[in-house]
Amino acid sequence: MVDARKPLSSVTANRFFGVALLCVAVGTFLALGGIATAQSLCHDDSMLEYWTPGYAVFVVQFAPVNRWTCTWFQYSEWWALGAQLSFWAFISIAWCTGFLERHAMPMFANGAFASALCVNACWSLMEKGNYYTDYAYTLGAIAFAGFVIVMVFNGILGVALAEIVFAKKVAAEQLTGLSRDAGSSDGLKDKRDSPASSLV
Repeated sequence: MVDARKPLSSVTANRFFGVALLCVAVGTFLALGGIATAQSLCHDDSMLEYWTPGYAVFVVQFAPVNRWTCTWFQYSEWWALGAQLSFWAFISIAWCTGFLERHAMPMFANGAFASALCVNACWSLMEKGNYYTDYAYTLGAIAFAGFVIVMVFNGILGVALAEIVFAKKVAAEQLTGLSRDAGSSDGLKDKRDSPASSLV
């Protein structure tokens, strides 16, 4: 069934994609800034000045079983950021070099994986929000907002790509139709101008 919906122009579709990609970049680096800055607050395997009193007591009591370390602080968030940064970088390069449509499927599989990890990172940040105060809590909120932006606009990037593909498809069909019409007109003209037609 032919989709009769009027497509966006190729220029408009690419602008739509560019705006969505910019929003993904903003969300990615917002999350990166929040997570990296919070990580820098961790020193000597402790964030005592940013823990709630209850959580500080829990960390001390739990230390003989599993010691709290900076190494594992925000590990799920760093995995999400790694996947998201790779997705953003690859799709930006592909769009700028003209290989977006050719490699869209594996890149958006990467994007779906990154989005799933971002959901997990948001859950982690929501849980950690109960244990941190002051500046660390604020940085967590900033990172959370960044991950939410990323999750939303990763999906919108897919919609924007579909618009680019649809616009090119419709343009190609219109060009093919014009070529056929021109060919039919030329054939009819040649038939009318032939010597055989003058004898009829």
